[in-house]
Amino acid sequence: MSMQIQRGTITQFINNIDTGISNIRNQMLNQTSANGKLWLYDLKFNKSYPDPLFNTQQNFGEIIDQAFTYYVSMRAAEELFNKFPWITYFDMNIGANNGTDIESNISSNGEVVLVEVFAVVRPSNNGKLSKEIRNIRKRKPSKAKARKIHRFVFFYCPDPNNYYINAYNYLNKVQKNKATVQVKWINI
Repeated sequence: MSMQIQRGTITQFINNIDTGISNIRNQMLNQTSANGKLWLYDLKFNKSYPDPLFNTQQNFGEIIDQAFTYYVSMRAAEELFNKFPWITYFDMNIGANNGTDIESNISSNGEVVLVEVFAVVRPSNNGKLSKEIRNIRKRKPSKAKARKIHRFVFFYCPDPNNYYINAYNYLNKVQKNKATVQVKWINI
């Protein structure tokens, strides 16, 4: 799903996510099933839960994945707004969509920021960190040609310490004479 985040609106979006998650929690507490298997079936397969940002229904597993992606996206945008004062907005293509997760407006001197985001238990699972680094290196801005592209991968995992070593080892292998990617763990 796509949305645009303006400078100064991140707190509002995070509050909306928090409220949506609280509502889902309350909905779950009110649901009771004598049959554990039916309850698990509902969580996994029924689109019974409202997405915290968009007016759609999702299964509970998708809600968990999307909520963490939203949190990482908002924190990444917040950090990048501070790092690049020329950014006025980000187009966010978050969820199960194709394309760059986050893309800034193009600055007056032709700069643009492209970002991939994710949240996982371990970034090494299924080579997720490596895949996202490769993906963002290949991405082109969707807007007019940019003269300078800043590429980032922001991620969240419960214990990031060991993953930086793997990320930097991987980056040292792939970034020789190629597009530079900055990789950053972000606290949500």
